[in-house]
Amino acid sequence: MTLEGPATRLTVMVGESDQAHHHPVYTEIVHRAHKAGLAGASVFRGIEGYGKSNHIHTTRILSLSDDLPIAITIIDNDERITAFLPQLDELVTNGLVIVDQLMRSSTRLYAHPDALEVPAKRERIETLVLLLRSVLDARERVMLEVNVTAACLEAVIEVLPSMREPTMAPLHGEQGFALKAAVPRRDLPRVIPAIKARGGTDIVVTALAQIVP
Repeated sequence: MTLEGPATRLTVMVGESDQAHHHPVYTEIVHRAHKAGLAGASVFRGIEGYGKSNHIHTTRILSLSDDLPIAITIIDNDERITAFLPQLDELVTNGLVIVDQLMRSSTRLYAHPDALEVPAKRERIETLVLLLRSVLDARERVMLEVNVTAACLEAVIEVLPSMREPTMAPLHGEQGFALKAAVPRRDLPRVIPAIKARGGTDIVVTALAQIVP
């Protein structure tokens, strides 16, 4: 299975001797993950460690242990991982469960301070910053378009967030107006019902590639 976009990693730490339904816990977890259709699972055997018992387990020949730490790592999207977690409540009675996000990144631009003292270099750096910021800003907003009658126009504009003011154009045949605004993506669950409640119709939401203020 191929994952696209952000993924979630589930890591389960147990002891090698831990049992569930007459099988090692790590085996039971992997088989259940496979049955649930999760994208992938791997089991790693530790060489040394300690946990709740505060007793150090190791593979060193002079203090060989049969209860070494085991790490089970499962990768899938957040929805599937969350749905699988209740099964661990039954299987993991003495261990650690960790859930973290993968495939997320941050955009950073590094430039030597001396480069900013050279006008030509500074101009190129500022241009690059402008273009990068325009893409990052576009990820936070979507274009929302809505049709509205003249009677409902001001009521809809009142609840329609925009960068400055929404763009407005008359509809053919004087049937009302078309409004367009770059709306914060996080506000959509609140904005769309509010627009509908105030008489907005034919709402269209589209992705943006760049925003240059």
